[in-house]
Amino acid sequence: MTTEAKKAYNKAYATANKERRQERDRADRAANPDKYRCKKLRAAYGISLEEFHQRFANQNGACACCGGLEPGGPKGQWNVDHDHLTGEVRGILCINCNLGIGKLGDSIEGLERALAYLKKSI
Repeated sequence: MTTEAKKAYNKAYATANKERRQERDRADRAANPDKYRCKKLRAAYGISLEEFHQRFANQNGACACCGGLEPGGPKGQWNVDHDHLTGEVRGILCINCNLGIGKLGDSIEGLERALAYLKKSI
């Protein structure tokens, strides 16, 4: 079989078996959540699951920003906060702190403007 014929066959097979493959992937994710969390952490942030847990332990099992003990969010997972310019991991945050910092542009200036706004209403 030529390379082109093999590619065509593989593409047709993948298309025909898409649902079965998706079912298998969902079952595998459910059975091995740490495996997929580890892959995501490594790909997105360059850290292992062990490094994630160590960082979180160094933060006393709480959000590095607000000190909260619950991660929040629909998945109930802690979020890796990182510098979008350098990619360096800053800490492990609850979803509210991670989204808040992100919505304010990951900038000290954005946070200072929000702080000034809140202080005006006191």
